[in-house]
Amino acid sequence: MKAIVKRDDLISHGRQIKNVKIPKKLLNSAQITLFVSERLTVTGPAFGYEMDCRPIEWGTVKLPLIIWTNIVENLVRTMDEEDISISVETFLIEIGGTKIRSPQIKLTHPDKISLEIPVDAKPIEIVKFALDHDMRELRDSVAWTTIREVLGQVRRQIERACGPLKKYGVTTEDLAMLVSRNMGIRDSKRFHDILFSCR
Repeated sequence: MKAIVKRDDLISHGRQIKNVKIPKKLLNSAQITLFVSERLTVTGPAFGYEMDCRPIEWGTVKLPLIIWTNIVENLVRTMDEEDISISVETFLIEIGGTKIRSPQIKLTHPDKISLEIPVDAKPIEIVKFALDHDMRELRDSVAWTTIREVLGQVRRQIERACGPLKKYGVTTEDLAMLVSRNMGIRDSKRFHDILFSCR
């Protein structure tokens, strides 16, 4: 995968990630997906970003969010070039001549699922998207990390809300039914099953 991207677009994207305020625990464990076609698309937990690019070689890569965050928040700011080359091979990302190696940098092939999720999808939209698809397809997608993180966030929120209500006989299934009804989801059992099977 290879593309030429404007330095200002990368800096702007770095500001966007900083504004999302990703929890430190997630920052150290999460992955992002870069997809180059006519544009460069970056998807990660709770954010998505698209920017213009000059594509040289289409492709998709998964890499740790912490590496990408350091690139767009720190490394790019030190570069003088207006146009910055990003090229990726397995275990290697090169930004404007600076090489970063990691066994967690992996080239993948784009799949239908990852292309169907809008770049600016909100967590609720990702949950609804997951409900409309087969779990095997989702797990095989390069977007699975993002989908699993969002489902995990919703599950943890339901578990926290259920804690004090357990003494009244309220279960996670009861709360999932209430939440699904408020979200306009018809199949509350599937909603509960997907949330609590994606650990």
